[in-house]
Amino acid sequence: MVQLKNDILLFLPNFSGCILWKGFIHLGLWGVINNAGISGRPGPADWQTMEDYRKVLGINTFGLIDVTHTFLPLIKKEKGRIVNTG
Repeated sequence: MVQLKNDILLFLPNFSGCILWKGFIHLGLWGVINNAGISGRPGPADWQTMEDYRKVLGINTFGLIDVTHTFLPLIKKEKGRIVNTG
């Protein structure tokens, strides 16, 4: 989750995070690119457990939503764009 510290905004979910300096909070953001994701364990579907599927969905789906919700106020401030890749 996101925690506001004195000088920086740290965002470190299950995937690679990013650091925004405090000054950007007042300016907004021009864009966010959601490019994080994992593919899970390789192999046939019958080798996968439900936990394998939940882990992939948790990062690929809910991670994207978490990043979007986190930075949406800054994007709106600059009328920026959100790009989702898969």
